[in-house]
Amino acid sequence: MSIVDVIIGTYNHERFIAQAIESVLMQKTDFDVQIHIADDCSTDKTQDIIMSYYLKYSDKIDIVLDTKNRGLQSKDRKFLQLLRESKARYIALLEGDDYWTDHYKLQKQVNFLEENPEYVICYHDAFVVDSSGKFIKDSLLPDDMKRDFSDEELRRTAWVSTLSMCFKNVIQDFPEEFYKVYSVDKFLTCLLGCYGKGKFIESVEPAAYRIHSEGSFSSLSNNKKYFFLTETYAWLCRYYRRTNRIEDAECLKRIFISRLETILEYSSLEPSEEHADIISQLFTNYTDILDDNNAVRLKTAFMNKNQFLQKL
Repeated sequence: MSIVDVIIGTYNHERFIAQAIESVLMQKTDFDVQIHIADDCSTDKTQDIIMSYYLKYSDKIDIVLDTKNRGLQSKDRKFLQLLRESKARYIALLEGDDYWTDHYKLQKQVNFLEENPEYVICYHDAFVVDSSGKFIKDSLLPDDMKRDFSDEELRRTAWVSTLSMCFKNVIQDFPEEFYKVYSVDKFLTCLLGCYGKGKFIESVEPAAYRIHSEGSFSSLSNNKKYFFLTETYAWLCRYYRRTNRIEDAECLKRIFISRLETILEYSSLEPSEEHADIISQLFTNYTDILDDNNAVRLKTAFMNKNQFLQKL
């Protein structure tokens, strides 16, 4: 049994997956590391590349090649299956289009978590590159997110970049709400906040976060990105209510309403059918979070500015 399971999720990453895998293979550790790669039925040569690495490093690499594209919100997605079934002490995550740069990343993170039992997760910075590897900006994170987080801050959606995570394998059962969201990484961070604090490790060299047109998230319109993240806050609110974390639920409710206000404001500046559909879904599907008083207030405030909101 490995000390760390590195779980790589990939889909149509034939141009990038080798670099991602190599960045894990280069890790220098005094403990066992197992690489688990889940491919969501790629239509390019990603699976061929993964298989070539598996044949060469079968003692270090385990692969799950799906024959059906299940999408990001499927409970049966192989990436989530690997996350649920891991028996390692620690888990690190990496998308197939990103890569690590620090040979001692995992060693530094595991050392910290071993020595600090009150922390459940540690993370670090990342820089941003494009599809060709060209540098875009020196940091993915805003400066105020490059710090330690309390357990409460983690539960309330502190920003931790997925490719930088290394965390204790403490979640025994993932709630049903977890499988309803697009941003499972944000939900995961919140769940970990139920078990401890988060540490930002400056000594780990920044990893590389890649933005490209084929990316599952970066290929979405800005409206859709914001919508999916807003939905995540709603499902977190429901989860916290169900588990009797009332203060956390109220916090997530306030975030959800604030983000809805932002969507409504943008819609008044740049009206579109996409905005109308998004707003309609939020008002229709999350009435248990958006209580009557808030719903009436928000609709009234923006109805006169947007003719297309009449459909609500």
